[in-house]
Amino acid sequence: MAGTLKFTPQGFSTSLAADLANLVYAAEDQFEAPTGRPSRWPLTPPFELMAEVTARLPSRETERFGFVARRTDTGDVCVAFRGTKTVGDWLANFELRQVAQQHGWGRVEDGFARIYAQCSPAIVAAVRDAGVHQVTVTGHSLGGALATLCAADIRATLGVGVTLYSFASPRAGDPAFAARFGAECPGTWRVVNTEDIITTVPVASTALEEFNLGGLTRAAKVIRRIPVIGRALSRPFGWINALGHGEVFEHVGTPVNFTVNLGSVLSNHSMDRYAEALGLATGAPAPSRAPSP
Repeated sequence: MAGTLKFTPQGFSTSLAADLANLVYAAEDQFEAPTGRPSRWPLTPPFELMAEVTARLPSRETERFGFVARRTDTGDVCVAFRGTKTVGDWLANFELRQVAQQHGWGRVEDGFARIYAQCSPAIVAAVRDAGVHQVTVTGHSLGGALATLCAADIRATLGVGVTLYSFASPRAGDPAFAARFGAECPGTWRVVNTEDIITTVPVASTALEEFNLGGLTRAAKVIRRIPVIGRALSRPFGWINALGHGEVFEHVGTPVNFTVNLGSVLSNHSMDRYAEALGLATGAPAPSRAPSP
């Protein structure tokens, strides 16, 4: 069963989205070799690698999150981020605390910001060296949130135009960030499976006092005072302390929706669902089934 795009707004390109889906798959294959389909990593013509993007998680493991690539036939530059793969990645998805966005564009989710801050130098350097005036950014899941922060960073740092196509992206920041982002990066498209729960996190509002969670918060604080346990659970329990603080999150960009429910959180969220929807929309095989030449 596959979903189809319900509506393609003016300016949205299904063919470009399908090409970008292939780059997202390449970023996934950069992290780990795929099973059941040909690998898209290393990159093949017309794409050439400009820079790899890595970050060190709280677990102290360094992970590959994506890359900067250039099309040799057009000179176009694209930044691609993979989706959620590890426990540390999942914890970043469900973080509720916010921090100031690096360029003063409002506030953004702490977990995403910590990962992206490590990715930024390599990305900005590669785009600056390319000398282009327009960049396309893409990503799936956690990668969609990182792509959002990346688009803002490139726009604020280098002043170039940015187009963003995200797949299954969580919310990345607060309404102030979303408003500034919309003004600076109007060419932003957010492809969403309406049955994908990951696109609903972080929750739009953490002002949950009416649920009387004070006891849960106090219990978390007591547990965190125990040195060994507290250090081990500092990140997982961080979201509990954020409840009731009134953090508010808002999506960016224009949603492009489809609907498919396979009865599984992971299946509904898989990049394959998004690729299948794009394949059906263009009348071509889904990118997950037929790699680009």
